[in-house]
Amino acid sequence: MKSKIKWAALGGLVLSFTSILVHLFLAKSSASLVQYGAATAFTEDLHYIGNPSRKEVVGKGECIEPLQPYANPRSVSYSVPHEQNNGFIYAKIRGGFEKIRTSICDLVTVSRLLNATLVIPEILESTQSKGISSKFKSFSYLYDEKQFIAALASDVIIVRNLPSDLMEGRRQKQYPIFKPKSSSSPNFYLHEVLPKLKNAKVIGLILTDGGCLQ
Repeated sequence: MKSKIKWAALGGLVLSFTSILVHLFLAKSSASLVQYGAATAFTEDLHYIGNPSRKEVVGKGECIEPLQPYANPRSVSYSVPHEQNNGFIYAKIRGGFEKIRTSICDLVTVSRLLNATLVIPEILESTQSKGISSKFKSFSYLYDEKQFIAALASDVIIVRNLPSDLMEGRRQKQYPIFKPKSSSSPNFYLHEVLPKLKNAKVIGLILTDGGCLQ
């Protein structure tokens, strides 16, 4: 009985030793294959690049400058606004974020169209509109006023407030006020609004339709 146990133990040792030898052999073979494969691939890549018949694949690339966006697309004939213009436009905006942003964009366009100075718009009843934070108190919640004015300096003159002498006239409601729709056309502003702007030097716009220009 004891002799059988000894033979079984001896057989186990032999099998373990054989298994270790096999693993060592396989590990060495794998390392050699990896080294050979990497060296072969590198050599083939060098041969591929140096092959004259394949120059079209690795030839000089084209300039990508035309793909870069042009941040200042204004043409030479695009005039910079002048301080001696037709007057001032102040505005009150109601609505959610989408309507407010659209209205601000339209106001800039209308001011350019009428050659007028835009007063920073007032945001009304914003906390009652869907999607508006209770912290939203003014225009500066959406935009940095200094950056807004500077970024559009080549398009429209923008000021924070009406001059003091004109502000008094606004308090007394001396200036025409319009409530344009988002479907209002440029002709509406040129034929209906512009004459009154030139006459009064100040007009007010109340925007509730998510914009003021079609």
